[in-house]
Amino acid sequence: MSNFLKRALDRSRALLTLSAIVVTTAIAACTGAIPSASSNMSSGEALNDLGAVISQLREENAQMQSEIDSLRGAVTYHDSVLRQLAVTAGVAMRPMGTPIP
Repeated sequence: MSNFLKRALDRSRALLTLSAIVVTTAIAACTGAIPSASSNMSSGEALNDLGAVISQLREENAQMQSEIDSLRGAVTYHDSVLRQLAVTAGVAMRPMGTPIP
């Protein structure tokens, strides 16, 4: 077989393979085997929205933790003031950490 015929045969095989790939892709796109761009965009938008919600939850959690810490400080301060007043007045108080019956 001549070199010319080999190249022509290789070209026709490549063209046939390329045609088969194009046809298969077109059929798959028409039947829904390949997801459409709009579904990818909506999935991306959903992930962005999810990220924004998670970020908001983290901010709210940090704010609530700050408020809890502030309230703990206020309770500690009030407890120490009450203990000082009780000692000054000679009134017995429960030890710290004892649960209320």
